[in-house]
Amino acid sequence: MQIEELLKSLSVPRQPMQLIRENTVLLLIDMQKLALSDFLVWEAEQKGIDPVLAKAACAEYDARFDACTRQSGILLQAFRARGMTPVHVRIESYAGDARDTGPSHLRVGYRFPPGCGWSDFIEEVRPLEGEIILSKTCSGAVIGSSLDKVLRNLKTRYVITVGYYTDQCVETTIRDLHDLGYDVTLVTDATSTATVERYRATMATCVGVYCRGMTTGQVLQELEKAE
Repeated sequence: MQIEELLKSLSVPRQPMQLIRENTVLLLIDMQKLALSDFLVWEAEQKGIDPVLAKAACAEYDARFDACTRQSGILLQAFRARGMTPVHVRIESYAGDARDTGPSHLRVGYRFPPGCGWSDFIEEVRPLEGEIILSKTCSGAVIGSSLDKVLRNLKTRYVITVGYYTDQCVETTIRDLHDLGYDVTLVTDATSTATVERYRATMATCVGVYCRGMTTGQVLQELEKAE
């Protein structure tokens, strides 16, 4: 017997979801312009890298992120059509000069004050007026915002998660939510990160342990059953 077989035999399957409108939230993480390749190209240009070469290097990245955004948009529309709650989390400081940015984001130059163009939401998943928007200045949405309080006030049990980056802000948030007792699902075709290898790493280490992995189509099927 190999270790993989042993671990599989010892794994505990997750119970089926029992979604109702009042206990389920769609959590959209950092679906902003700063996650698109345009930001990477801008950063590259600041470092003296030819922007044409940088953009060409992002072709596969763009394809994956475009697909992720489309699937996230489908889920967002499905939640809205059923009167279910989406929660939008974004990277953005509170101070006008971004002096409240967390150390981990400061280290990589992530300073996004209110109104900064890079912190704008991507059009396909832009919040509607009245939808919940939470800002954070670090990786995880739990430690970086009032997400836990908001979810508890909403009587949330199930959190359906989409967004960027799979291996960073998304995974950090999922692990924290799991430890707080939420039943978390990562929509595997509605999340993306810098490389395929990093995406696969999260699928291997996070899905099945800290969350359930489902496709957009599978989540839509569950929503059809929701009361």
